[in-house]
Amino acid sequence: MTAAAGPSRHRMPVLELLQTRHLMSSDEECPADLRNVDLGWFGRAERSETRAERISHMLDEPERGGSPWLCPAR
Repeated sequence: MTAAAGPSRHRMPVLELLQTRHLMSSDEECPADLRNVDLGWFGRAERSETRAERISHMLDEPERGGSPWLCPAR
């Protein structure tokens, strides 16, 4: 995987979406290594539609009572 295809490429759009939905505290509570797992999952999507579905799923998770990241809800 090249550096351009890695998790950091998707970090800024995801951060903007977290800010829009007032979920930044969840981002700050979750360890960076677990956030990078999610960001890598977004980055491995071959189709932009799949990437958008994955990000949408993550952002909707708090409405289902979970954490937006893989880290356990606090």
